[in-house]
Amino acid sequence: MAFTEKLLDAVLGVLPQAALALIPEYRKKQALARLEDHNPFAVIADNQDLVRVLRLAWIEAAEEIIDAGRKAARPPEWTDGQCADIGRFCDLAIRELRAIRDATFDRRVAAGATAIDGHLPLVVRGAAEILSPHREGRDPESRSVTAGFADTLAALVAGGDTGDVPRILVRIATEGVRQPGGGARRSFGDLVFASFAETLKDPKKYPQATAAFHTATQALARSLTEQTLEALKSLDDHLDAALARLDAANLLHGETLRRVDDRTERIETALHEQSAMMAKLLALTGSKDFLDRARAEGIPEAAVRAIVERLGGEGLSPDDLIPWLDSWIEAARRELGRRSNEGEAFEAARQEAERRFRAGRLKEASSAFMEELAREEREEVARQEERRRRQLRLLEEAVRFDELAFDGEAAAAKLRKMAEIEGATDPDALGAWLAWKAFEFYERGERRGENAALLVAIAVYRAALEEYTRVRTPLQWADTQNDLGAALQTLGERESGTVRLEEAVAAYRAALEECTRERTPLDWAMTQNNLGTALQTLGERESGTVRLEEAVAAFRAALEECTRERTPLDWAMTQNNLGNALSTLGERESGIVRLEEAVAAYRAALEEFTRECTPLDWAMTQNNLGNALRTLGLRESGTVRLEEAVAATRAALEERTRERTPLDWAASQNNLGTALQRLGERESGTVRLEEAVAATRAALEERTRERTPLDWAASQNNLGTALQRLGERESGTVRLEEAVAAYRAALEERTRERTPLDWAASQNNLGTALQRLGERESGTVRLEEAVAAYRAALEERTRERTPLDWAASQNNLGTALQRLGERESGTVRLEEAVAAYRAALEERTRERTPLDWAATQNNLGTVLQALGLRESGTVRLEEAVAATRAALEEYTRERTPLDWAMTQNNLGTALQTLGERESGTVRLEEAVAAFRAALEECTRERTPLDWAMTQNNLGTALQTLGERESGTVRLEEAVAAYRAALEEYTRERTPLQWATTQNNLGNALQTLGERESGTVRLEEAVAAYRAALEERTRARTPLDWAMSLGNQGVALASLAERRHDADTARRALAQIEQAHATFQDAGHFDAAYYAARLRETRELVERLAGRAAR
Repeated sequence: MAFTEKLLDAVLGVLPQAALALIPEYRKKQALARLEDHNPFAVIADNQDLVRVLRLAWIEAAEEIIDAGRKAARPPEWTDGQCADIGRFCDLAIRELRAIRDATFDRRVAAGATAIDGHLPLVVRGAAEILSPHREGRDPESRSVTAGFADTLAALVAGGDTGDVPRILVRIATEGVRQPGGGARRSFGDLVFASFAETLKDPKKYPQATAAFHTATQALARSLTEQTLEALKSLDDHLDAALARLDAANLLHGETLRRVDDRTERIETALHEQSAMMAKLLALTGSKDFLDRARAEGIPEAAVRAIVERLGGEGLSPDDLIPWLDSWIEAARRELGRRSNEGEAFEAARQEAERRFRAGRLKEASSAFMEELAREEREEVARQEERRRRQLRLLEEAVRFDELAFDGEAAAAKLRKMAEIEGATDPDALGAWLAWKAFEFYERGERRGENAALLVAIAVYRAALEEYTRVRTPLQWADTQNDLGAALQTLGERESGTVRLEEAVAAYRAALEECTRERTPLDWAMTQNNLGTALQTLGERESGTVRLEEAVAAFRAALEECTRERTPLDWAMTQNNLGNALSTLGERESGIVRLEEAVAAYRAALEEFTRECTPLDWAMTQNNLGNALRTLGLRESGTVRLEEAVAATRAALEERTRERTPLDWAASQNNLGTALQRLGERESGTVRLEEAVAATRAALEERTRERTPLDWAASQNNLGTALQRLGERESGTVRLEEAVAAYRAALEERTRERTPLDWAASQNNLGTALQRLGERESGTVRLEEAVAAYRAALEERTRERTPLDWAASQNNLGTALQRLGERESGTVRLEEAVAAYRAALEERTRERTPLDWAATQNNLGTVLQALGLRESGTVRLEEAVAATRAALEEYTRERTPLDWAMTQNNLGTALQTLGERESGTVRLEEAVAAFRAALEECTRERTPLDWAMTQNNLGTALQTLGERESGTVRLEEAVAAYRAALEEYTRERTPLQWATTQNNLGNALQTLGERESGTVRLEEAVAAYRAALEERTRARTPLDWAMSLGNQGVALASLAERRHDADTARRALAQIEQAHATFQDAGHFDAAYYAARLRETRELVERLAGRAAR
């Protein structure tokens, strides 16, 4: 039976069985035709939840066909090879169907479109697989439904080639599936309808769809019922009378049936007697000249005969007939031909009634007026429908403007009015309608990043709660509280405060008061899971770990009911969410216990989220596992975990393909870029960083600004980070400029009004890129812009709202201020940097975030060292050493070996500076020891660039020691250290670092040359400075250019003195003059050093010139 016929049966099913038995088949056909005109699929297609349910019904029916096909594929009908092929196809089909099923169940995202959806209208429209008994043969639509099933299956599994679909599946879809107990076969369409109806019948299975279908079909069902009852009224009078006397409850009993048979026989006898009487009356009419009289009055014979039959049917005798006919002819003469002033339509109906009357169709004559009445009623219904439609459109537009005005309550009031116009008036229907509308706004707000839509959703959910009261409908009230929590949480994640998130937590906890573990254990577990996600987001905003601990507790509570045995897939999803919370907790702690637990939770989820059964959930969890492994990898000195992170993310991309799930594919490409970036930071080359940029740019091909503006902005932000890392490796500023452009692009969507915290994050990152650019330039414009960006971030990243983010931006602000201070002669900026770092340490406490505390202590040490260089005493330098050693209390070699090594490097730098102020060599020896300790973890194989940097710093300490000693051993060691650094600091890979090390090598060689009698070392020093100046150009890095130019001038002066070469001395003087002028114009403290060298060189030039004159 066709889908539409089933709907008709559902409508007629409310009538008494005895009445249904008396409805003629043609009346049923007429009702069916009227129902076909309504296009029932339009009712379904307009609602996302009904589309989801129908799609799920299609999948369930298809799985039953596939299961039957798998069982039927047996020898000898099928060969072993054919059976294997069928089995493989069935496995693929089931996998694809379950993937679509899992995605369909996720109401957090739009239902989207699948290959299945193209087949649904045909199934619903009424293509019968097994025809009703009154039909013969098979209609064309039946074949098209079967063909559509095969086409759809081919599109899902075989790339659209229907020929690849096993014939046995097509055959079973055509013939139907045999039912248990020997019942009739059920066609594919019957299976779909059964599943669809079963889901709608049980409100607990999919309450949103049940409510939507109830609302949408109320008017349709009411109309069909009225039409059917009208048909009953027009049945034969004898049957009506018989029906009135029958007791429907006794209709099936034999005695009642016998009485009906007796009555039918009496009726047939009476009808025979009436026929004989009718012939007699007609003969009488002709003999009395009634026909001639009627004809003279304009009344046709057919009308006379018809009225005689009508009167005879009333039991009139021949004697009574004559006066009746006399009176009738007079009345007919007066009535026929009469006109009125009621208009053309009225007169047309009257003329049609006369035409039928004259033709003897007496019973149909009045129908002409009734037909006109029906036409006018239809017009009135159409006018009312148009008025209703217009009212709804006006209200829809009013809601749009309320949305623009961020007035959710006003929008909710208008939506309530719309519900009343739609016919949802009783509390249950109104509550369901409002909840459905709220979800539509929520879905749009979540998908498109429209906060106004989320505001409306929240207000409408609250309006629904006024109908779904806790006292009357506690479970629906709890469901709506849960949905309200989801909307509040989504909006809260976009806002800088925590008010919405607190409200979300309150909504979930309210839901749990009715949705208890005892009453609805699985719904209780689901709500616990939702509560956990809201608490996790709150925890990410707060400096402590209380909320995160509560989130973990909520997820673990959910797992007590949502067990692997009972609901394996929900268990896996909750394990995944637990992993997310544990991962966030682990990022706050210095150890790796929580991160390891997170990895374990993700891997547990993957035991059920298998690639074969739920490929997309498997891919999602692989993606999350990759993120946790990446965080673990940042804590370890090697790259094993980072490589595993890349592998997990790439595994996710095997199922998260661009064709199947473009936005998820883009998300994983984005995460892959982040993991590759972290790997690239550990390697000396730029291959991984280039791959990171490529992955992030791939993500942006789907994460477009038009489609997903906030995700587009997030990937632009990440692209900026990868480009920045690349730019730090290159001598130019192209990549850094691109990074700034990417961050600024992100800020076009990440506005302060829409997503204040994301806006602040991108402002913070923009500051970092501008700071890197500023370090390359002679002026301070970029550094000032960096400071402005950090301070902008701090307007939203307040200490009260997001204390840890506030501390992070304070830390970064300190770094930018430090760079500015290093360019200036005073100490104002450096003091501000110290203040910023110390502010950060008020939230970045050792107890709360030990690793961040250590990072800021380390930074504080570097700025105190810079201050110490400006001061005559050693107080600041001692404080710098103390701060760096404090950092090492948390940055231990066992826990964070690379951070420990980097801090050892910084400690060495501070000790070296202290040692330069003291007369002995104790501090310098300690500095060398610190650098060598750093090199034990910061190896060339593991982190080649950091190894090169530390070798460079070691060279500087050894050089300073060598300058204090009489021999050249330390100086030779310094030269060796610098040359070792240059093995990784190549001009191609890191041109600026290469140039810096060449400059330092020149310094060591110059000092060595001054200790030796020849000029070889001095010539090597001049060559080293010359090499440095190939990258340290005046246009690119003017201060570094001036330094290397001046140093080369000093070396040339030493050479000139050895060679007694006045020309070389004059060249040296010119270079030192340029260097001095550059530092003096910049207000740099190195100007004093070059002023002293300038005086010495002038004296040398004069001395050599005087000697030449003699």
